Amino acid sequence: MEKAPGEGAFFMILSEFQQEAISMSIKPDIRELRSTCERMEARYLMNPAIDASYRRLADRFAADLSDERDILLSRCAALMAIKFLKEDGAF
Repeated sequence: MEKAPGEGAFFMILSEFQQEAISMSIKPDIRELRSTCERMEARYLMNPAIDASYRRLADRFAADLSDERDILLSRCAALMAIKFLKEDGAF
């Protein structure tokens, strides 16, 4: 397959941009992650059945992941899914 003129250069620039963006990424402080997770739990876990399922999932994250940052990010992702389902009228 033949490349369009400049296509290789475009992808080279894109690759450099992605690498720069990754190197400039900002990691939130672990205290910020804990605070965010606690705030989201207080807001979205009012239904006892959802709370129980979330707690089992949070325990699974803690068992499967070793880094606290990964555990907190996973819990926040699960809470975001709960928020979406709640807003979507799933419960």
